[in-house]
Amino acid sequence: MVPLSLTLKNFLCYRGDVPTLDFRGIHLACLSGRNGHGKSALLDAITWALWGKARGRSDDGLICQGTDEMRVELDFKVRDDCYRVARRRTKPSGRGRSGSSDLQLQISTGDEYTPITRNSLRETESEIRKIIGMDYDTFINSAFLMQGRADEFTNRTPSQRKEVLGKLIGLEEYDSLQDKAKERARAKGGEVLQAEGRLQHIQQQLARKPALQHEQQTVAEQLAFQEGQLKAKQAEVNAVRVRVEGLRANKIALRELQQESARMTRELEHHRHQAEAHQQRIDRCQAVIASREAIELGMQQLEGLRVRHDRMNEARTVHDQLRKRESDLSLTIAQEHSRLEEQAAGLVKRVQHELEPTAEAVPMLQQSLKTAHSHLAHVKTEIDSLDAKAATLTSLTGNIGRLDAELKALETEGKELGDKLKLLEGSGSATACPLCGTGLGTDQCRHLAKVYNVEIARKRQMYAGTRGDRDSVSKEKVAVEGELSTLSVLQQKRDQAQRTLVLLEGELSQAAQAAEQLVLTRGQLAGLQLRLESRDYAPQEQAGLKVVQGELTTLGYNAEAHQELYRQVQEAQSVEEKFHNLRQAEESLPQEMEALAMVQRMIDGAVEALDACRLKAEATEEAVRELPCLEEELTRHIAAEEGLQRTYRSLLQQQGAVEGDLRHLESMEAGVHGERQALLAAQEAQGLYQELEAAFGKQGVQAMLIDTLLPRVEETANELLARMTDGRMHVKLETQRERRSGQGGAIETLDITISDELGSRAYEMFSGGEAFRINLALRIALSKELARRRGAPLPTLFIDEGFGTQDAPGRDRILDVISAIEYDFEKIFVITHLEDLKDAFPVQIQVEKDERGASVWIA
Repeated sequence: MVPLSLTLKNFLCYRGDVPTLDFRGIHLACLSGRNGHGKSALLDAITWALWGKARGRSDDGLICQGTDEMRVELDFKVRDDCYRVARRRTKPSGRGRSGSSDLQLQISTGDEYTPITRNSLRETESEIRKIIGMDYDTFINSAFLMQGRADEFTNRTPSQRKEVLGKLIGLEEYDSLQDKAKERARAKGGEVLQAEGRLQHIQQQLARKPALQHEQQTVAEQLAFQEGQLKAKQAEVNAVRVRVEGLRANKIALRELQQESARMTRELEHHRHQAEAHQQRIDRCQAVIASREAIELGMQQLEGLRVRHDRMNEARTVHDQLRKRESDLSLTIAQEHSRLEEQAAGLVKRVQHELEPTAEAVPMLQQSLKTAHSHLAHVKTEIDSLDAKAATLTSLTGNIGRLDAELKALETEGKELGDKLKLLEGSGSATACPLCGTGLGTDQCRHLAKVYNVEIARKRQMYAGTRGDRDSVSKEKVAVEGELSTLSVLQQKRDQAQRTLVLLEGELSQAAQAAEQLVLTRGQLAGLQLRLESRDYAPQEQAGLKVVQGELTTLGYNAEAHQELYRQVQEAQSVEEKFHNLRQAEESLPQEMEALAMVQRMIDGAVEALDACRLKAEATEEAVRELPCLEEELTRHIAAEEGLQRTYRSLLQQQGAVEGDLRHLESMEAGVHGERQALLAAQEAQGLYQELEAAFGKQGVQAMLIDTLLPRVEETANELLARMTDGRMHVKLETQRERRSGQGGAIETLDITISDELGSRAYEMFSGGEAFRINLALRIALSKELARRRGAPLPTLFIDEGFGTQDAPGRDRILDVISAIEYDFEKIFVITHLEDLKDAFPVQIQVEKDERGASVWIA
């Protein structure tokens, strides 16, 4: 994992205004700052973003005091792919509630990042561990020497050290293979037990074969006897069933005859109702025909009234058209009158409220315009006088700059002379010339010192004079600046006066135009008032109105007479229906009389057919009276037959079961050999997987790989330790030791033995500086071995503090070691608060904290 950039918000001592820290282009850097200012917090932010862990603190304890939410965003590279992880934590909002966490993971796809976040936070963290290739514990035991935990690997138990080494070289894969071998051995063991059980079951089943063969013969004899009994009973049932079915057919025919008789009765009643209806319609037709003369006379009177009513309708249509024309013309005349009145009122309003007040303001506007011209000329005169002052100010500013440059030059020259004089005074009786390097005697040194003193005195005098000139020019500049302070006010007055002048000129132009418009508008108003008084408008409409009124008088339409005639027509219209009924009765009477005769013939035929049906039904009813007794007899025979069939089917099932068991036993006899072969194969496979389980275990291949790894780690650690201690200290990694009892084989372990010129001692007996060098050598050796196994430089090495335990030579040796391993890593970050170590690194990341929080920048 190579960090590319880090963005913090409210994490520990870093608040929300911290700029993004960009690690691109950095290979070896020192992270420096005073204790407690936030150096280690930056590494905590990296581990918290990736693994959700930071030196044992709870997530809520990492949130900056006074805030409720923190966020860390880390861009990093793994091999050739770039990723971005953003982790956020929010404090609980109240008692009894828990805070919320969010984790987002993205991968770079060119110019943008694409989300690859999983369904849950736990699954996303697992994906990050898979991408990086290590968990938090492996990280702090190899590539990260955490403050206060540099001895994380050294102080662990032998089994925990082996676990760390296993993660570094990927022994988890062998654990997975061991689990798979164990699982498959367990599965094969189950197959062995199943094969043994099947063989035992086959032997038990084959012992039943003689008894099954005897049962098969007995059942065959019983089936033959039962089959004869069943056939005899089936013949009796068939004979009785034929008689019953014949009587049931007669019963169905009887039901049909009864239904037909009922239908015929309903049909006869329907024909009789039809005959009555035809007779009633004949009587009504004959009554209408008897009133023929009175109906025809009333019809003639109705036709005369309708002719008179149609003429009256035509006159009303003409009358309505003339009235509408009269209304339209009157409305047009009234609208023209109203339009002229509105125009006159608008002209009056414009004269009184717009033109007269505007025209009367001309004299006052002329006087205001004259005053504005005078004020503008006065302001411009004052501004012109101040423009000359501005040129003076520019000249004074240039003089001050020139004098400042002279003062700085004099100060530099005086300092150089003073340094040369000190060099002469500290050299004793003779020295070399500071300029050309030629040897100088005592007299020459004194003469040169005198010259330097005279020159220094002259430079001081020139400096004092130049300083006085600069102070004088500065005072003059301040005075001119005071005078120019009113320039902006005068410029604002000038701009305001110009705007007022333009406004007054516009208002005066508008007033002159209003005076001209006033004369024209008064003439238009007089013309409109004259037309209204003489009704000089809408001449065509007024002439048309007189013509329409004359036509209405000539037409003489009477609406009351029209209404009375309409009432008479409505009263006479009832005879029209009587006339229609008369014509219909004359047409319908012959048809109704013929229909009555036909229905009477149908009634006679229906009575004859109904009598015949009733006689046939009585004969059939007599024949089916013995049907219930025969049905009971048939039921008894069928029950007996079903009992025989059940017995027969039971025997058949018993026979099939016995024969099936015998066939199954025969197949089992044929499969005994195969089951024995399967048992042998399962037993062999189980033994193979048990051997693989032991080979992939901690004492198998894993122990061999660790034994192969440790000599290289030990060799690298001792090389680094020799450079840091001048060859005084040596570390040894032991994987086996004798039992205390002296009996049995050696114990598998991972002990660390440390020795120096005084001999071997326990790790706790070495000083803090010596312990740090031991831990640094072991951790770098582990990291380099991890890089070697991956076939590429290890991405990043973090060293958090530890230099404070070293004396000056010890620090120099550690820096030599870091320089020697520099190109084994893509990036190395060293954290220290020691100021004298910062200059040893090409890049410095500076951390500083004040009352507003911590800040960080690259120096």
